[in-house]
Amino acid sequence: MITRWAGPRGGWVTKLHLGCEQGQKPLSIVLTAGQRGDSPQFIPVLAGTSAA
Repeated sequence: MITRWAGPRGGWVTKLHLGCEQGQKPLSIVLTAGQRGDSPQFIPVLAGTSAA
């Protein structure tokens, strides 16, 4: 799940990358700049869970 907060017209954007269990409980949260790609964040999100 990716959530974005946008500033006014061309302002800042961030992404919130979540790793969740089946019950939808968040296990890991990584906040990045909006222009960062989603795929490179997989390893940091996974590292924040006990599955790593």
